[in-house]
Amino acid sequence: MNLISILQYATLFSLGIGLLGVAISLLTNRQQLTTHIFLAAFSRYDELLENSSAAFWASLLQEPELPERSEELTMSVFRYYNNVFLMFFLYKWGRIPAKLWKLILPAVQRRLRSPAFIREWKALEREFEHLPEFSAFVRNVQHVNTVSGRWRPTSPLKRFR
Repeated sequence: MNLISILQYATLFSLGIGLLGVAISLLTNRQQLTTHIFLAAFSRYDELLENSSAAFWASLLQEPELPERSEELTMSVFRYYNNVFLMFFLYKWGRIPAKLWKLILPAVQRRLRSPAFIREWKALEREFEHLPEFSAFVRNVQHVNTVSGRWRPTSPLKRFR
């Protein structure tokens, strides 16, 4: 082996190490970004809970009785829909991993299927008409079979997972 061959191998080796470093840096950055988005989204959710009355959230647990309509109720539900919209599109754009979305989705579905959220969606839907994919997601989650009273998707929910 001559000096030129050694230099070529050393250059190739250093290039490989450099590319590996860039790949690890990008992976770490993506994980940090995902964590930051997760913390920011749940910070918004925590803020929503803090700014809404406890009576509102407690009334949602009593399924047969709908809370009375009020501006506070509508604004709390609107804020919740905004949080869901944010999470939905962050998932669609690949900013939230599928595992996290699958963890969040059952809680979102349960809340969106509550009678109060279904009633308020009818009043708030026009606020989201510029987001047809999100509106379709909400309608799909909220669709209830009127005969059995059980939830039945209008189309396969898999496209939202």
